[in-house]
Amino acid sequence: MEPPASAAAPALQEEAAYLRYDRRRREQLLQLLAPLLASIFTLGSALLTAVLITNVLPKGGVRIALCAVLLYAATSWFATLAIWRGRPRLATTLIQRLGTASGPQ
Repeated sequence: MEPPASAAAPALQEEAAYLRYDRRRREQLLQLLAPLLASIFTLGSALLTAVLITNVLPKGGVRIALCAVLLYAATSWFATLAIWRGRPRLATTLIQRLGTASGPQ
């Protein structure tokens, strides 16, 4: 004779299935977002470097902006490497910190 089926068992299975779906969805989003952000910030740092070389704008503000963009680019590339190596939590944390670093504190 089989033990009686618990009413909570289907709910736990549904929750586990949803969590697997949600994890896959987040990983797919990170696989797109991390390299895209890294490319954009790298391009931005190249453009700011060109501005510094041509002396079009005052150097002080552009240097600070260049440092910030380089930091964002490096963080985005680290998140991309984390995704490629199967570390979605690390990549999520890095991308999340990128978004909150520039916002109001």
